[in-house]
Amino acid sequence: MNDTLLQTWLESIQSGRRLSLQDMLAQLAESDPRLAPFTRFLAQERAPRGGQEDQVVVESTAEDVDEPDPDHSELHAVRSRLKEARRVERTLLRMDAELQELRTRNETLAAALGACPMCWGEDPECEECDGRGHPGAAKPDSELFHHFIIPAVRRVERLGMWAQQPGNTAKRKSEIQQ
Repeated sequence: MNDTLLQTWLESIQSGRRLSLQDMLAQLAESDPRLAPFTRFLAQERAPRGGQEDQVVVESTAEDVDEPDPDHSELHAVRSRLKEARRVERTLLRMDAELQELRTRNETLAAALGACPMCWGEDPECEECDGRGHPGAAKPDSELFHHFIIPAVRRVERLGMWAQQPGNTAKRKSEIQQ
């Protein structure tokens, strides 16, 4: 049910007036042309017999309007779930885009270093390299090496970091993961 039709329906409930089923079907068909064949079928099935038109009688009191109707709360719950599903979908799409960007970046850097893009030589069960794809295991891509690695090497030289011992690689990885 679209918002306009829903609003009309809610207003009629609050006012206590009679709604023509034919009018509701016509409004539904007008609001969503895809439903027109369905609403025409229903209108024909519910056509007036003996000159009387089917009507939906809605009786309400002020108390009914103030109290949440189970049908309305269900509608609100459905809308809430739909809104949440859309939010989750947007989040998943953003996460997927970020994952693709990170995969591309990882593959690019692995190529610059001549490393396996799947495990970087750290997984003996890797289908790509059987754990032998550490940096330098393959010929680095020259253009990518000059773009990414050479600037870092120059910076290390300027800072005099060559004299420093790198330390335990496993220890640094565990520090990074924390």
